[in-house]
Amino acid sequence: AHSERLIDRCIPYCPPKGFWEDLFSDCTGGLILNHKRILIADIRNTTRERLDKFTELPYSDIVTTVALVSREELSGKKDTEVFLFSDLIENSPFMPGGEFLMLPNEDLSKRVNENQLVPRLSGAKVHVFGVGRSGTAERAALPIERLNKIEAFWSELFKEGGSASVSISQNLAVE
Repeated sequence: AHSERLIDRCIPYCPPKGFWEDLFSDCTGGLILNHKRILIADIRNTTRERLDKFTELPYSDIVTTVALVSREELSGKKDTEVFLFSDLIENSPFMPGGEFLMLPNEDLSKRVNENQLVPRLSGAKVHVFGVGRSGTAERAALPIERLNKIEAFWSELFKEGGSASVSISQNLAVE
């Protein structure tokens, strides 16, 4: 399991203070708009650079990575959004791909719980992009029943971890 922090900044925000305090404040929506646009451009560029240099790896230890990162990085004290760019096919020594795709989700969830790998996503919004392709070199589309199984497993795991919402998509469309 490995993760890397690509950007470590917060979205600029002016907390409401009240009419008079807002009127004479140095922090206004218009003032921070440019800072917000710069941050969004940085996120877009950094993500694009990472995706342009993408290489297939023999394993995808998604369960452990999400669990460890959520423990280290997330707290329920702030609004958080988690973005995963993954086919969500777990294939690791902890849970080999064949087992992940064939065992019932209840058995997989039990294994995750027994190993204390439920992520801590207190109130986080989780967005996943890239689901729906098989783990083969051709990356063919998954059969619908397998896709539904994968989505059900992860949706349940994220909700069990306390996420406020989960959206799983095949492409990079953001609401």
